[in-house]
Amino acid sequence: MIDLKDRIGFDAGDNNLEKMINWGSGNNFKFIDFNADYGENSFDLWDSDRITNLRKLCDLKGATIGLHTLSGVNIAEISPIVSEAVDEYLEINLSLANKLGCKWMIVHGGYHFNAIQNIRIENSIRRIKKIVSRAKTLNIEILFENLNPEPQKSEFSYFGDTVDNLNCFMDEITDSNFKWAFTINHANLFQII
Repeated sequence: MIDLKDRIGFDAGDNNLEKMINWGSGNNFKFIDFNADYGENSFDLWDSDRITNLRKLCDLKGATIGLHTLSGVNIAEISPIVSEAVDEYLEINLSLANKLGCKWMIVHGGYHFNAIQNIRIENSIRRIKKIVSRAKTLNIEILFENLNPEPQKSEFSYFGDTVDNLNCFMDEITDSNFKWAFTINHANLFQII
């Protein structure tokens, strides 16, 4: 069994991934998340040379990487044009994850504004099932990240911010390629507090 310290990684965010892999290697981190929405790892900055060099660097440093999508992109979106853009967003992330040799891609359940929650959660689950199925063919795990609850007076709420709500996703999406990405900085699930 792997020691706990050898299983802990870090989120590089939008910092230059190559620099973060080198930093991680020097500090005994082997697992690194990153985001490709903006900054030095933006989707449009990955040409074939950079992809090849990154894969070589991961092999050299023993790094395992995963792509972390933004929680601000509403996976539960229902509006027709925006909904299509969300589907495309997930596909673009998965395509880049595959090119880079990522072992996982982190997704979120989306959010709602206290109206039509059932329709939104059904749409979120449907969308995640679709990307899980597609990711499985690429040997990439889809990890579901729980999120913190919003203040009680907020009309905005994330899906996956309570144990019961998190279980809706874990119970409905039973594929072995779909797992929970417990994030310590989001450990404030309502029933645990």
